[in-house]
Amino acid sequence: MQLPYQPSPMSFAQAKAMAQVITGKTKAATEVLQSFPKGAMGLTPDHVKFSPEFCAANAAFHAAFLNERRFNAWYTKAFKKELLQDRDKRRAQQAATL
Repeated sequence: MQLPYQPSPMSFAQAKAMAQVITGKTKAATEVLQSFPKGAMGLTPDHVKFSPEFCAANAAFHAAFLNERRFNAWYTKAFKKELLQDRDKRRAQQAATL
């Protein structure tokens, strides 16, 4: 499977935007899976699991999640310092509002 990003020269802003796009695709695929009917105990019935629509949605979710995992593995290593600075900045802003 080919990833939709190039782990070569990419700025932190570009990578951050790419992360939001990839996370959005995973969330969208999750919402599609959650839209299928559930049984009384919250489980998906077998007749739904074996439907072609559910199988396609499940495959799309797994592909999106795998893509997100691979991207995050690269992203967190390539931009470790920038991510720490970004997190510290957000925490400082939250602490200032308390």
